[in-house]
Amino acid sequence: MSITMSPMRPANVILALICQFFLFIAIAVAHPSSGILIDRKGHVYFFYRGLVRMDATGGLTAIQEETGGHWLALDEKNVSSKAAPAAYKRVTMDGATFLFGDGAPLTMGTDVNLFYAGSGSQEDPFSPGVKTVVKLTAPGSPCDFLTPAPAEVS
Repeated sequence: MSITMSPMRPANVILALICQFFLFIAIAVAHPSSGILIDRKGHVYFFYRGLVRMDATGGLTAIQEETGGHWLALDEKNVSSKAAPAAYKRVTMDGATFLFGDGAPLTMGTDVNLFYAGSGSQEDPFSPGVKTVVKLTAPGSPCDFLTPAPAEVS
């Protein structure tokens, strides 16, 4: 008894292998958020299918589901976050505001000033980007905190 293979069978196997290859690449490219912070009470905040809080006992509380975001900052006094760039999303809970987004990195200083990577745009000083570090003071006045020197051309 002989078995003959239809011409479509090898094509199906090859197609299945190619699909698996791209699935593994997609999984390998994905990475977790770098936005993790701890408040004064010892609660840990991070992104896992949304913004989540872990208390001291390990209990998890969803603050906002399906938020997305890589960068996370906490304005515990709810001062600077009011003037933050619109590119960052806001969630207020217990009088504090969380700022998060996918664009440029941001952090809240102990002096209640917000620092984020800026575009260097003179027309829109609030726009996030990667050319400068912008310091946003509590009243909402942005200023370049750190601007790299232009590269020398030889």
